[in-house]
Amino acid sequence: MKSDKKKRPIVHVLPVRKQDRTWAWNNKEKTDVFAEHLERTFQPNEEKTLVNSRRGVKTPIYLIPPIKVKQSRYRPGVAQRVPGS
Repeated sequence: MKSDKKKRPIVHVLPVRKQDRTWAWNNKEKTDVFAEHLERTFQPNEEKTLVNSRRGVKTPIYLIPPIKVKQSRYRPGVAQRVPGS
């Protein structure tokens, strides 16, 4: 039986630091700390608006990534080179 204990690795479960600088040792406390962390991290974004100074109208600003246009390698009317010629 003593050889069984030597074969198994020792698993250390580390505590998690809470917001109040104390340690969470059991799984319930750790899940509560992790849930609070996720709640603070993933907050909804505030709506960004642009105010038109003349009219006082708020216009929402939408962040859209730029569109990349691919250049075609095919040009009509131009003879294409054939590999090996």
